[in-house]
Amino acid sequence: MLRADLTNPRDQSLLSNLHTLFDPKMNQLLMLDWLTYHNLPFNLVNSERFKRLLLYNNPSLREGQIPSDNTLVSLLTSEYNRALGPVHALLERARSMIHFTFDGWTSRQKVSFLGINAHFIDRDWKQWRLLLALPALRKRHTGAALADEVADTICAFDVQERIGYCTLDNATNNDTAMEALAAEFDFDWVERRIRCAPHFLNLAVRAMMYGTKRDNFDELLAHWGDKDFISDEEDQKQLSEAINELAADEDFSEQSADDNDEYCEVETVAEESQGQFPIPKVINAEELDKYRKFGPFGKLHNIGVAFRMSSQLVEDFHEAQRQATPAEPVLSWVQNGCTRWQSDEAMASRALLKRSALNRMISIIEERWIHQGGKEQDKPTILTERLSIEEWKVVSALQKILQPFKVASKQLQGEGIPGKRSTSGGFDEYFQVVEMLLDHLELAVQGVIIEEDDDKVMREVRLFDGMDAKTRRLLKIYIKLGWKKLNDYYGKLTSTAYVAAVVFHPCKKWRTLEQLWNQLPSRQTSEWKRAYERSLTKAWEERYKNMGLEDAGHGCLAGGSQGSLDYIERRLAFSRSMAGSAPQGRPNQRPKQPAVLPAQDELDQYLSEPPVDNMAYKADPIAWWRDVGVVRFPRLSHMAVDFLTIPSSSAETERDFSSCGRMARGATNQAAASTWLCYHCVKQKAHKPKAYVSSNSRNIEGHLCRAHNISNPDQSKLRQYRPEPSPHQPKLFDFDIKKRKRDDFHDGLAARFDKITFQRLLVRWITEANLSFRISEHEGFHKLLHYLNLLVEETSANLTHKTIRTRIVDGFYLYKSHIVDTLLQSPSQVHIAFDGWTSRNRHSSFSINAFFLDERMLTPRKIVLSLPSLSAAYTGENISATVAEVLEDFELVSHKKVGCFILDNASNNNRAVEDLGQKFRWGNPSSRRIRRFGHILHLLARAMLFISDDDALEGLDADDFGEWAKAGPVGKLHNLMVWVHRSTRATATLRKLQEEDQDKDYPSIWMWSWTTYYKIERALKLRRYFDELIDITIQRSKKLARTRAKSSHPRGSFPRCLEGENMLTDADWDALSWLKDILAMFDACLLRLEGDGQVAIAYKFLLATLEKATFEAEDRPKPSYYSSCVNSARAKLDKYYVKLDETPAYYAATVLHPGIKWAFLSTAYAGRQDWLCKARELVLALWERE
Repeated sequence: MLRADLTNPRDQSLLSNLHTLFDPKMNQLLMLDWLTYHNLPFNLVNSERFKRLLLYNNPSLREGQIPSDNTLVSLLTSEYNRALGPVHALLERARSMIHFTFDGWTSRQKVSFLGINAHFIDRDWKQWRLLLALPALRKRHTGAALADEVADTICAFDVQERIGYCTLDNATNNDTAMEALAAEFDFDWVERRIRCAPHFLNLAVRAMMYGTKRDNFDELLAHWGDKDFISDEEDQKQLSEAINELAADEDFSEQSADDNDEYCEVETVAEESQGQFPIPKVINAEELDKYRKFGPFGKLHNIGVAFRMSSQLVEDFHEAQRQATPAEPVLSWVQNGCTRWQSDEAMASRALLKRSALNRMISIIEERWIHQGGKEQDKPTILTERLSIEEWKVVSALQKILQPFKVASKQLQGEGIPGKRSTSGGFDEYFQVVEMLLDHLELAVQGVIIEEDDDKVMREVRLFDGMDAKTRRLLKIYIKLGWKKLNDYYGKLTSTAYVAAVVFHPCKKWRTLEQLWNQLPSRQTSEWKRAYERSLTKAWEERYKNMGLEDAGHGCLAGGSQGSLDYIERRLAFSRSMAGSAPQGRPNQRPKQPAVLPAQDELDQYLSEPPVDNMAYKADPIAWWRDVGVVRFPRLSHMAVDFLTIPSSSAETERDFSSCGRMARGATNQAAASTWLCYHCVKQKAHKPKAYVSSNSRNIEGHLCRAHNISNPDQSKLRQYRPEPSPHQPKLFDFDIKKRKRDDFHDGLAARFDKITFQRLLVRWITEANLSFRISEHEGFHKLLHYLNLLVEETSANLTHKTIRTRIVDGFYLYKSHIVDTLLQSPSQVHIAFDGWTSRNRHSSFSINAFFLDERMLTPRKIVLSLPSLSAAYTGENISATVAEVLEDFELVSHKKVGCFILDNASNNNRAVEDLGQKFRWGNPSSRRIRRFGHILHLLARAMLFISDDDALEGLDADDFGEWAKAGPVGKLHNLMVWVHRSTRATATLRKLQEEDQDKDYPSIWMWSWTTYYKIERALKLRRYFDELIDITIQRSKKLARTRAKSSHPRGSFPRCLEGENMLTDADWDALSWLKDILAMFDACLLRLEGDGQVAIAYKFLLATLEKATFEAEDRPKPSYYSSCVNSARAKLDKYYVKLDETPAYYAATVLHPGIKWAFLSTAYAGRQDWLCKARELVLALWERE
């Protein structure tokens, strides 16, 4: 960057100052902070472009000082160990109990983790949420395994005496884990077990919307546990109970007035209801399941699936939005998912918002289909998902029912709610939320809901207006099923903590609960309050009443009102007003505060006082205990914050999983190397003895020095093992240290910093590494650049994502003229390859590449000419129009430089080449059509393994062969690998078996590709490990069966791929080896032709390979099956072999090769003189024409 002259004293001084002020360690820490904070992969620093960018910014940085990804992992571990001391100190200073949330998670690399978070308030009244540990789980996610990890973490941080409540989801293994933790640490697990509110609210919604039928039942069962699901018999029983409870409803009479009206209006409604899935006349589990799949929400789900499968549909949807509502922003579809909280409401809201655009899109697609002939077999499937007017009414009604669940879930997750208030998700809100939702469903079943407008004004809305009796009956069944699930969980809120959090809210106390129970007489009982009062008093007297006091520090008193009632409180207040105005109604006067005993202690005195009327404390109850309560009720304040700091959900753990998704990686060879375990830690009976990779001598010596005072004999190394404070960034570039030289130093840097060069390096790094343009806007990246070079900020050299895009477009047009000149000056013709591609975010692009001979170097070159967005369907006409525009733009057509087209075997490519030939008046355009050989090889492999041509079966029944293909060697292997891929435990076991038996120089092979050849090849290498895994799984299953023989718990499912005939036998492995040898020849041809175009020779080689395989198949068990496989591949190869005559370039490439010429064709076509003559004619015609 500096272009400094080392003989110039001024430049020497500048370099000296830079080296003095630059600290490579600080640079590494900033880099680590940036990558971890923004969830970026560690291997990002290995990019050569990234290294150039850093080296340009500061010449004091050497390439060896830029950390690798492994170095950053080690540095992260070091920083974690450095932070352990402060975290220990922080936990020791906790004023409240330390509450926990923990949950399991599996990364994309099939590595399982357990996130363990702590929630508490310190002595300065600051609330903390800390991720204490994220250990890898190699064992099965049983309650005992989870409890072991949590107990280890609790003991490691020495908080055994401070354990509070655990907020967990509703999986049964969490109950088992709590039982194990309670046995070890001696507490009442039923009292300390808090249920994650958003989780069971989502279960209530799913019970309402889907009953027991799940799109991905296995995934939900693994994540949430068996008890969250009920059998079909129980589902039918619940339906019957719901119907019986609604029997008195007028909509459930045998024939209502609306039914008569409906029969009279059949003819007028028929057109509007066209395509509508009929509402079941008899409501049972089977009929309700059909309606859930094919009714309005089933259609919306299918529309989302169609969007995910087709980028053209996504673009059609976006274009329909632009046409229907040009003033509104274009939004993407929201898809529901079984594990995403409240995703059904989100999908319904987006569908209702974009209803006009959705209908317009379907109409456009229908018109396009009719214009193309309207053949039933070509009818787009999305046309069957059109919603009728009546179905939109159902969607609207259910969205209104689900909307309070979404608000409640977000509020208890601790996220801000737009238009309402930002909330911390306080535990004091928990009980009220459940009461509000039960009240909401009880009103909804009567056809009334309470909605809030933009001005936060509540009003009653009729839910069933405009609906017929059958629709009303169906919706009431939905509501009742949701109410039953929610009420079931409401009955499980037996812990004192749920009520105590409300009581210790200074603005609520008992009055809020009494208002709830008086307002909702169906759940009102005096026994509830007496039971809660006894539990509360018992906890106070046993734990807090006689506790020692500490110095109570407190801050300033809170000011006046800082907000207003939140949504939940406004909703409950409106319900109370409705109850008060009802003619029969509930009590319309606030009940008097019950008489209390004379104040004898802090609890009695606190409860005897009326609730505090202060909006600031309503939003932050802990502030009242900090400002007022700790002075007036010093002991009770500890009890209060213990309950008020309990988390309402386990959302914090879920956020941790989201933030570490891209950084988590599977075990590597380095992690699998031999491990050094500290003998001194074991001898001292340390809870967690230190363990390091045996090759990591520096960390081993450092641990021995710091923990056991065992120093390295070399005293020069002793200093590096002592803890050092982290460098403070501002002091490193503090120019005020030498004020007299500051201006000269700054001017010297500024004169040598080239803003344009920096921006060019930045853009090249981002594009080469395939990164998001927004990475340049990350705060951590700004800090890194600022530390390396202050001038990046002073000159505003960094770029925004929009500027980067502009620079790339400008660069394309800047170099375009040079590319055009290079192509036109090429001594060869320019050959074109194009194909479509859809990105992960559903953007469809079309890549057009050019292949030519460089004029100066006479070497083959390739370049991307264009990457246009192809929003229309991939028809031959649309493809040819896009390609023609690019060819004309680069002047290839006008200068007659267009050669052949290298394309796959899709029929639309044939049409595209024909259209290009007609447009540019090429004679016989099909002669320019080169078939991509890699695609042909793919079709050959599929033809051999998955026969679709009945003529190749040699008399075998097609169904019989299909069953053999599924249950044969390839099918069995596929099922085995699917099981391992889906089972975290099986994946971990397979990995561990290899690690224990792996040489240092032998690469890890536990992962595999899903490409058939590489899958078989990898499986053969892993065979002995698969055998060990199967044996371990079988023995484990037998042991588990014995332990559960007298247990009431259901037996875990045994993998079907390991049962009886489903297991791979020695004969199957031998067949896989034979198939692998054939496919290896295909792979060899593919790799060979990546650098050479001798396709004719490759065809001959493959024909000989398959001919040899034909004879080998006759000697195998069940020869007819294997012969059919080879014959199918041979027929597919012959189909494309005869197409060589359509394109003379194949023969020309062979004849013009100086080492081959006509000799190969004369030998290959010996005995087929007509083939040889045809080849000569094609080559001569090409020579004369071109």
